[in-house]
Amino acid sequence: MLAMRHPEMFCAASSHSGCHGIFQLPKTDLDEIDQIRDLLKGKYDCHKLATKLKRSRKQLAMRIDCGVDDFLLEQNRDFHAHLEKIGLAHKYAEYPGDHNWQYWDTHIRKTIAFVLSKVNRS
Repeated sequence: MLAMRHPEMFCAASSHSGCHGIFQLPKTDLDEIDQIRDLLKGKYDCHKLATKLKRSRKQLAMRIDCGVDDFLLEQNRDFHAHLEKIGLAHKYAEYPGDHNWQYWDTHIRKTIAFVLSKVNRS
């Protein structure tokens, strides 16, 4: 989200088990989610930011992964589908795992290699 808000400052971004769709979730009985949405007022909506980024034609290398047992898997799939629909280049992968440190510790190496490959080209 930060990289899409400030593409002039970043050449690459990566997400593990990201919460990309809080603004796409239906209204709930959970005050916390509704309060977060009200507080952020859509300025941090990853779907809107990606669309704006695509229109701006700024280049931002993006990598997203999520575990197949992660409770945020559908949000990651939906965000990936949105990026595909608007034609924003990105890498997307699903791996075995859940929303936990074991998953992130395993896949952080891929993120580091991805970001370094983009930094070295800049």
